[in-house]
Amino acid sequence: MKRKNFLIACCGTSTLAFLASCIKTYYATNTTTGNNIAVALSEFDEIKEGVKTQRPFVLVKNEQLPFPIAVYYNKEKSYTALYLECTHSGCELRPASTVLQCPCHGSEFSTQGKVLNPPAEKDLHQFPVTVSDKELFIQLPSL
Repeated sequence: MKRKNFLIACCGTSTLAFLASCIKTYYATNTTTGNNIAVALSEFDEIKEGVKTQRPFVLVKNEQLPFPIAVYYNKEKSYTALYLECTHSGCELRPASTVLQCPCHGSEFSTQGKVLNPPAEKDLHQFPVTVSDKELFIQLPSL
């Protein structure tokens, strides 16, 4: 049995979220023009001991928003941008590579923003994302 499956069977997804939270949080450099945040796709690249790997997500801060945005890399040229505010209690979520967890009441969300474990009942707010050759653009609501 793989270690991940063993941990899920014995401890549930909360343990995996805790273990995954040991991943170093990375805030991507970005620029804002109007209602669009631009992030270079190279922000997902990470060099460890001379080997290039792909970060599963990056965090994006924007002065217009009280909480950061987690941008998850799904597959070739596919990204999901999630607002890190819990839909249950309004706390800032803790993102990890496989789940987002609320430290206030334990709600958990998938990297697609879907509720996995209550008490939250509503999915996370998701921002539209478009991708060019070298950048992704997160579309913010008109303020």
